[in-house]
Amino acid sequence: MHMITAKGLNVRHGQKAILHGVDFQARSGEITVVAGPNGSGKSTLVRAISGELAFEGSVTINGVDASAMKAWEMAAVRAVLPQETLVTFPFTAGEVVRLGLTTGIFSNRAVRNQMVEAALERVGLAGFSRRIVHELSGGERQRVQLARVLCQIWEPVGEEGPRWLIMDEPVSSLDVRHQLAVMELARDYAAGGGGVIAVMHDLNLSALYADHIAFMKDGRFVAEGTPAEVVTAEVLEAVFDCALKPGLPPRDGIFVLPQSAASQPTNLSLAAE
Repeated sequence: MHMITAKGLNVRHGQKAILHGVDFQARSGEITVVAGPNGSGKSTLVRAISGELAFEGSVTINGVDASAMKAWEMAAVRAVLPQETLVTFPFTAGEVVRLGLTTGIFSNRAVRNQMVEAALERVGLAGFSRRIVHELSGGERQRVQLARVLCQIWEPVGEEGPRWLIMDEPVSSLDVRHQLAVMELARDYAAGGGGVIAVMHDLNLSALYADHIAFMKDGRFVAEGTPAEVVTAEVLEAVFDCALKPGLPPRDGIFVLPQSAASQPTNLSLAAE
């Protein structure tokens, strides 16, 4: 089993310490969720292990020191879906997705076009390649970016070993159906031998799909383990500073859980809005 491993990770923003000696591990073939309150260091963590931020400590990807990897080597083994991507030019969806392709591998234009269409179809946006990104809804734009990321690491396992899909709040702008569909896509990627790391706020989706959950607070990990081990009233109160009782509906209220829909994956194909 291959892993992404961080040891003694320290990150500072000016004079402020964001991460404090963090140790982290994610395994291939699994979905690892990083959860916690706003400002706890989740996005900083994934940006550091992705090579986007300077840090003290060490990060290894599939046993290779990340600091010794060239940019193209890093790009070949991990792709990052940021929390938000600003597109300032009137690119089409197909042009954005094409940015994820490696020219050396997909040197044939026809093959590149096929890959772009396949990626858009995979995220439920078949036929959107000529649509201007600015004219799409927020959820559609998010899925265009996901298609771009998937193009970069299309096969979960390559010659260099497992590839890694790293996502920061991947479902934040999606309706419940597309949230479930994106998480099913992540599950399929992990089942194919790749690794998935996802920063999440939705505790229900995290508990439903994650193999491993790591809860952060104030730049440190508070608890790690399977959902059954760490999604407990004690841990949640320690992390979020409010009383939460897993499995109990709010008094005199209604809440909707995705479990019943997720038990029927054949109905969760991504479709255009």
